[in-house]
Amino acid sequence: MSPYKLSWFVILVCLSWSACRGLNWRHVGSGERSVLLILDRTNDLVSPLVHELTYQAMIEDLIGPKNDVFTYTFTDQDNKAQSREVILNENDVIYKAVRHLHIQHGKSWIANEFKKFREQSKDMV
Repeated sequence: MSPYKLSWFVILVCLSWSACRGLNWRHVGSGERSVLLILDRTNDLVSPLVHELTYQAMIEDLIGPKNDVFTYTFTDQDNKAQSREVILNENDVIYKAVRHLHIQHGKSWIANEFKKFREQSKDMV
């Protein structure tokens, strides 16, 4: 919001607040004077603390898949660059299970499932 618009907003709030004070509303609480604090988004210290900390939010923030598809590249055993696509949607069993979990719980869930998988497939190696 531009400083010009913000100053008009503050004036309108002050006028509205002054009009409401004239209505003699009963104040609930300690009876102390109320304070309305208006901050610009650049001074907003709370939003980073309110950000959603789920597995899905982390994926969106860090990877930013396009149309639910994440493409990554890696080097295989023959030192050749390979590319794979991962589709992150309802059809992905792991993503479906952890997407709404807190990052810490999602990490633990994945580690436990991987441990179970390794124990079940010891003979496959």
